[in-house]
Order: sequence, then structure tokens, then C-alpha cells
Amino acid sequence: MKRIASLVVCLASAAFMTVGDAAVRVVAYHNVHIAVSNVEAAVDSYAAYLGGVRSFPGAPDVFVGQVKIVFVETAEVRMSNGSVIDHIGLTHADLDATMRGLEAAGATIVSPIHDVSGSFRRAIIEDPW
Repeated sequence: MKRIASLVVCLASAAFMTVGDAAVRVVAYHNVHIAVSNVEAAVDSYAAYLGGVRSFPGAPDVFVGQVKIVFVETAEVRMSNGSVIDHIGLTHADLDATMRGLEAAGATIVSPIHDVSGSFRRAIIEDPW
């Protein structure tokens, strides 16, 4: 995910948005596929530090909430900053503990924990795959 989608870990209160009269209403997001250099390491890290739950033993994916994140191994992984998908945001109850775990697991802290307009705290990491 390091190169396909930088990860934004944030602590935020629930917010609700209305789409208005959209031509198509999205019921839910189902999955996202992320190119990584090491599928097992990505799955293990998402399970250990980001609340991911593997769909079944040996699966190349995790569920984070109701969204399935599928990891696809590739030899040529690219940075995500400025690409079509710049980052993925996740909410955690204990951002400080989550960040300590991610850093210990090899994530690079791109932006340390900081307050965003008094609304929530966030930090940006880049995972090692």
C-alpha cells in the first residue's frame, strides 16, 4: 500500500453527508485492491495494527469494517501521492497506540499526530510494502 495508497489514520467524530439528487446512489463501498511488494506482510500488518480481519486463512485480504482490502503482489510498486487514489483514511479509538504499533512494524511517519481544525486528530503514515 505504500505506493498505491498512503494511509491516513485519524480519530474523527462521525459525520453524515447527503449526496442530494445523485443519479446513482452508492449503498456501500465493497472493496479496494492495493498493489504491494509483500502480500503476507501487508495482511499481517493490517490485521495486527489497523483492525483488519482476514476473510479466511491464507486469503490475500482483510476486512476493515465492511470494506474488503485485497492485496495484489507486484514487482513494481509505485507511490500513491498525487495518483488517482492518494490515500485511505481509517478511524481508530486510540490513535496514539495505533501509531506506536505502526511505527514499530516499519511504517514511516509522514506527518505525526496533529489536530485538524479542532475537529479531529490525524497522522499520515507510509507502510513498508
